[in-house]
This record gives sequence, C-alpha cells and structure tokens, in this order.
Amino acid sequence: MHIMGEWFVRFADRRPRALLATLVSLRIVAPRQLALAQMQAVLTARLYGWKAATPLFLRIESWRRNEVTALPQLLLAAARPAKGLGVCVPQDDRPLDLPAELASKIVVYTACFGRRPYLLPLAGQPKGLRFLCFTDTPVSVPGWEVIVTPPPSGGEAFAKICPHRLLTEAAPDAEWSLFLDPCRIPAGNLHTLVTRWLTHYDMVVWRHSRAGDWHDLAEYALLRATHSAAAVTAQAEACRTASIPRHQGAIDTGMIWRRHGDPAVQAQMEAWWESHEKEPGGDPALSWCRLTHELGGMAFRVALMPSVLGSAEKNIFFARNDPQLCALKPRLPAPALLTRKLPITFLFAEERSQSGITLMRARQLSQMVAEAYPDRYDVTLRSDIQGVRDQVVIVNRGAIEFNKRAHLHELRDRNIASISDFLDVPIKAKTAAAFDAHMTLCLPQAVELNRLYPSTPSFHVTHHVNPDVPECVPPSDRLRTGYFGRLGNTSRPETLEEMIELVNVVDSSFTAENWARQAPLYNCHWIVRQKDDLQDWKPFLKGFVAARCGAVVIVTRDDMNAIHYLGDDYPFYADSLAPEDLEWAWARVASQFGGKEWRKAQAIMRQVQARSSRGQVMLEFKAMLDEVLS
Repeated sequence: MHIMGEWFVRFADRRPRALLATLVSLRIVAPRQLALAQMQAVLTARLYGWKAATPLFLRIESWRRNEVTALPQLLLAAARPAKGLGVCVPQDDRPLDLPAELASKIVVYTACFGRRPYLLPLAGQPKGLRFLCFTDTPVSVPGWEVIVTPPPSGGEAFAKICPHRLLTEAAPDAEWSLFLDPCRIPAGNLHTLVTRWLTHYDMVVWRHSRAGDWHDLAEYALLRATHSAAAVTAQAEACRTASIPRHQGAIDTGMIWRRHGDPAVQAQMEAWWESHEKEPGGDPALSWCRLTHELGGMAFRVALMPSVLGSAEKNIFFARNDPQLCALKPRLPAPALLTRKLPITFLFAEERSQSGITLMRARQLSQMVAEAYPDRYDVTLRSDIQGVRDQVVIVNRGAIEFNKRAHLHELRDRNIASISDFLDVPIKAKTAAAFDAHMTLCLPQAVELNRLYPSTPSFHVTHHVNPDVPECVPPSDRLRTGYFGRLGNTSRPETLEEMIELVNVVDSSFTAENWARQAPLYNCHWIVRQKDDLQDWKPFLKGFVAARCGAVVIVTRDDMNAIHYLGDDYPFYADSLAPEDLEWAWARVASQFGGKEWRKAQAIMRQVQARSSRGQVMLEFKAMLDEVLS
C-alpha cells in the first residue's frame, strides 16, 4: 500500500491532467464515489483555479462532512514549520501546581452551536481554573459551566477569534484564555501546560498537522468540508490574488492560548476578525494567514508548541475526538423505566469468574457504581447471558470471549443498551457492531475506536484502583522500589535485581488482597512496560496505584498514557527500554531521593491521584450512560 501510495503521488505531480481526465471518466460510472469526487476537485483547483473547482467542492459538501478517504489525503502536502513564529520555550523553574490566584484569571473555553457538544467530565483539575462551554444546546457535565446562548454573529469562528468580547460577561476578571475546538479533548496535565509552557507568552498555538501553507490549508478544509466550500475557495482565491508566498507554514486554530486582556492582543484579534468577516463561514486559519501577510507579523509574542510534544491533533495535552462520532441515535428505555431507577447489569463469564478482569471490571466496578448512585441505578452482577433482558448491560471481556457473536447481537436487541468492556485487546469490526457503545480504558483508545468504528461510539472511563489499596504515606527511610504485575510485562536489568523487587500479582499463592496491601511498602513503583502493538491502549493503572500509595514512578518516556498524566518534565522518565537507560533512570531516582526532583515527582503524582480518583471514575461512568441514553 505504501509503494502504491508513492506511485500515486508521483503520478499526480507529473501528469495531473492525465489523472484528472481519468477521474472524470471514472465518475461517469461512479458519480457519488467520494474518493473520486475529492481527487477531481483538488486537481481541478490546482490546474484551473479555485473558482473552477468551487462547484465540485460544493457538491462534496452537500453529501457528507468531515470524511476524507485515503487516496485524496495523499495529495495533501506535508506540514512545514510556520515561518516568523518562534518555538515556545519551556520554563523549568515553575510552580509545580498552578497557583489558585493565577488560575482564577484563566478561562478554558469552547463553543459549539447547532449540535450537541461532547464534553468530558472534569475532576482533579487545578483549583480555581474555570471551564466554560458556550452552546445553544443545553447539557450538564460535571466540571463545565455550560452557558446556553444563541449563536453570536459569526458563530463558533467569532468565539474562537474574539475571547475579549465573548468572555466580557461570563468571565470579566479573566486575563488569559485557552480556547479549544469542540473536538479537542483536554487529556494532559494542565498544571504543566499552563505553568511550564503558556503563561510567559501572549499567544501560543500548534503548527498545523496536515498543512504547510495557505494553499494546503484550503485543500485540507475543502476535503474535510468543515467550513463553507464557497467561503474557503473565496479565501484561497483572495490569498492567491494577494500573492501570499507558498511554503511559509500554517498554524492550527483548534487550540489557542491568549492574554486576551492585553490591549495589543485585543487589537490584533479585532483585525483577525475583520479579515475573517470578508469571507464569512470560511476557515479562521486561512484568515490568519491573510492577516499576518498583510501586517507582516504580530505586535506581540506568538509562539509555537514544539513538535516533540506531538501534533496539533494528538499531543500530550489534547486529543482530537470528532463530536460527530459521539452524536448517538440511542435505543431509549421503555416509558416505565423513566419513573424508576435505571437497571444496569454487569455481565461476566463464569469461566473467568476468578480472574482479575472479572474481579476489577465486573465485581468491583459494579459495587462502586451501586454505592455511588444508589438512587439512580439498580445494579446487578450475573453471568447467564440468556437471562439478561431490559437492562443497560456492561459486557465484560470474559463474557465477550466466551459467548458467540450471534448471542451478543441478541443481547443488544433485547436490552436498553449494550456496552462493551473489551479492555486492551484488539476489536474486530463484526464484534464491535454487536454493541451500542464501547467503554474504554484510556483516551487514546477511545479516540482510535471512534475513528475505526464511528457508528459505535467509544467513551473513556478511567480504570479504577483496587479498593484494597489504601491511601497512605509511603516509607521515607530510604528508596524502596517495587513492581506489581505480570513479570513478563516488564523489563528489569540484571544490575537492578537487588534494587527492584518484582511482585507477580498472578501468582496463585499471592491474592489480589495481599498484593494490594503490600503496595504501600514501596515509595517508588517500577511501572516500565514491554512494548506491544496496543501500547497506547494500556491504561495508566500502575501509575494510579502508585499515586494512591503516595509513591513516585519510573516509566519510559514513550508511554503515551503516562505522559498525559505526568507531563513532559516529570523527572524520572527512562529514555528507552535499553538496559543502560533503565539503569540510569533508577540511579537518578536514587540520587534524588528526598531532594528537589523527588519532591517535584511527588507533587505531580498528587495531581495524578486527583485525576484518577474514585469520584472521577464515577463521573465518567455516569457521563457515558447519560450520553448513550440521551
């Protein structure tokens, strides 16, 4: 496929007219084939101009939005650095926790009009930090202040460009704001983001993941049909007429940090809005390109987040999760159920009744839900699939493995809703279709499943910590390092055998209760994991356990879920699984025991504990059900 893609790109570059003629002929046979229509529109714009291609893009826009097939994507150029913008420089000497006084002057906000916003419930976030959602569709999500309002003139683009006007009444004392597109999920450590990267700049953005200049931005926006095709082609034509240079880079406007209370920033945002209003409904990123060309730059400091932290759409602080993928058409409960508690059944497999997946994901989780919402849910636990009827069913991985696919389809059809709990195993398309939704262990897994199976939405519910693990103060006499898990899942150099104790939690002689009580005996948890194809789907559960115990962790830097919680400047990462890197990571912890870096790691782990609390897990579980049954 890679070789075929390279051939296609070369053919499109060298013989675009021949390829266009072929596409025109093929479309006579398949007039509504999306990939053919998208490629024809792009090549027409390149060969004959934006005006000539406008009718083709308008037709694509009328079919569907936000879907780009594989071959048209190959026509898009690779991203390039945005010239004229410096890379954001991190602050190493920073407050470890976002000061409450500073947080009270910052607003994180989004705006979503004409559709239901999908918001993750928030807990354990910096004290004093406000999260606002401006929308015309009433929703209630813990942690968010939802401001129901008619769309302003200019809609979501106005909200994005003009925080100094949008926030006048809702947050009059705010000096800084962090705008997020409705499809951007706050996934990472906001203490780190704000104090280390943002507050010393007037404006911070990410470089665009798919576009290298205004021309590429226009093609990308038109293929995804996220903005008015007529407006975007008009913007592109205006950029061409203004002779804006190519290959100057492009920014992503899905996340924008601004000191919007500063008069200089306000003036430039007004100029940006004035530029955008010339083609209403267009892409704000294109308006920005035009503005910066006309002005020759900004009158204040604008910085780009470095690429090492990830792309604009998938980085250590945010993830892109398209809200269209969460717009459900749920099976509603029977009218009688509206007047009594919602019945929920956790379905497990008798063949796995003594396994860890049944203990934690069925027995413990069901008990937690029952205790958290006694007046809302009627919770049962059972293993006989044929007897489950008229319930919201949480189907444990064991039940999925030990029941036929046909029986899983029947289960869905005779119940209110059927939600899978696959954990971190691969999911086949035919099996995914047997459920109304998926409950996932981590955000990367939820985002990826939404991409793979958009008709079966996925929701992140943080993996809970075994209730037998006590909250405690760890030993402080010396460094005590332990690993808890399957021994084959970790890597420990021979030179560290005397320094790191391995506790095999699947040892038949070592019960879950025993290891849970032993975990607090260590002040450093070795959570290094051997890599596999589903690495990003593994929850940060060992990190949550360590946080409950007040311990620090040693983990590899390429663990995406770890870096979401720990941030990029956590002091005790191992650079790789190489023995010398693992040795050095442990040696660094040993040398810093009780010192400044040790206290920094402890502070970050307290933030992890706040974000992985039992309350957070329950909020996310309820939010999932509310969305499925809304």
